Amino acid sequence: MEFYNGNLYFLDTNNSQVWRYRSSGDGYADAPEPYFTEGTKVNISSVIDSGVDGNVWLLHPNGTVLKYFNGAQEAFALDIIDPPIGNAVTMWVNEAEGPDGRLYLGDAATDRILVFDKLGKLLSQLTPVDHAGSLKDMRSIYVDENTNYLYIVTDTAVYQTPLPTIANAG
Repeated sequence: MEFYNGNLYFLDTNNSQVWRYRSSGDGYADAPEPYFTEGTKVNISSVIDSGVDGNVWLLHPNGTVLKYFNGAQEAFALDIIDPPIGNAVTMWVNEAEGPDGRLYLGDAATDRILVFDKLGKLLSQLTPVDHAGSLKDMRSIYVDENTNYLYIVTDTAVYQTPLPTIANAG
């Protein structure tokens, strides 16, 4: 589930659809509407996470991120990195556009969180300094940009850590 601009978005991998619930004042009483229009061929059965910032971002386990706007796929690709993403498990997307726009991808196989701008440029690789291997069972991440903290949920723990300064690609 994602929240953006007063709307709720639910990823439905069984039906290859993202359902948008529009706020109806006191809640979300109206039926959901499909994000992908009828006739649009989209296979999201393997998508494991999503983000919404006006665009809909979909993460696949191999690290592929697809970007959609108004239900249509947009051109987008992440930088090729070494080592490559081995087991993407989670993604967090901020609402900023332009140089401050960020995608955070959790890669459990390589024990790191990768930070990209919204053009796909790699900005940073965050790895645990004192607890090597602790992100191997990572499940979710969240960035609080107001307090500048990164939260990481694993199978056995919740971590909170100050987010380092991440420079824009230049």
